[in-house]
Amino acid sequence: MFVDHAVIHCIAGSGGNGCNSYIRSRHMKHHKATGGDGGDGGSLILKASQDVHTLLDVQMKQNFRAASGKHGGRNNMTGANGEDFVITVPTGTEVYDDQTGFLMVDLNEPQALVTAAKGGSGGKGNHRKAEAMPGEPGETKTLRLELKLIADVGLVGCPNAGKSTLISHVSNAKSRIAAFPFTTKEPVLGVVKSPYGDSYVIAD
Repeated sequence: MFVDHAVIHCIAGSGGNGCNSYIRSRHMKHHKATGGDGGDGGSLILKASQDVHTLLDVQMKQNFRAASGKHGGRNNMTGANGEDFVITVPTGTEVYDDQTGFLMVDLNEPQALVTAAKGGSGGKGNHRKAEAMPGEPGETKTLRLELKLIADVGLVGCPNAGKSTLISHVSNAKSRIAAFPFTTKEPVLGVVKSPYGDSYVIAD
């Protein structure tokens, strides 16, 4: 199914808490603070890919969450950072803030990346501060994704006129071809490579 619109909820990971820890030996007059820092929370990242052609997968899931950072430990041990969560979308996806309608980015290049929701920073342990600090919460955003079909050439014609056959012969597109009309029920894009080294996108 070809889907060109989706609304998703992105929750970035929270930072881990800093640790309160002390050590004291016989030879030390005062306690020594040894609490480590918390790890940073993971971020939600949108990545454009030419291998994805629809927003169906993100529309079906809708809610995305990155991992939180781990808490700091004793002996100045820093907590692990939360893993980023990468959401793959088709090249040509526009990303809007769903509440304000503001266009955040147009992912019109393959492999283009944007941080949709930033993870929270880890809290400092008491080896840095007098008291350990809690981690910061990650960003929470609701985004609207809209897919643009990017093509240099478009084929227009009557049903069963041979458009799908043509695009499958001149490009890498895998069109459905059959001896009856209306076999193409969603847009099909293919890349045509010329013998001179350049290329262009054709759409059926």
